Amino acid sequence: MESVIEMWTDKTEDGYPLESVENITIPTLIIRGNDDNAFPLESAVELAAKIEKSVLFNIPFAPHDAHNKYPQFFEAVTKEFLNKREE
Repeated sequence: MESVIEMWTDKTEDGYPLESVENITIPTLIIRGNDDNAFPLESAVELAAKIEKSVLFNIPFAPHDAHNKYPQFFEAVTKEFLNKREE
């Protein structure tokens, strides 16, 4: 987990993927907590706009580890996302 955080917070060419995320061609589910200070909403929206087949799910009242605070939402949305990909 630490290496993932380091990558996303490293703004050098070797770190944050910048425009290279546009090369992601598979369906991508982006989940963040609305109270996440590590992954601002603006960054999530920008990321979702760059990945053609992405879906952004912003969980209200949740911190960075939204999946721990609201596992029921995380599970339901993830299942729906995966089921839509199979259709």
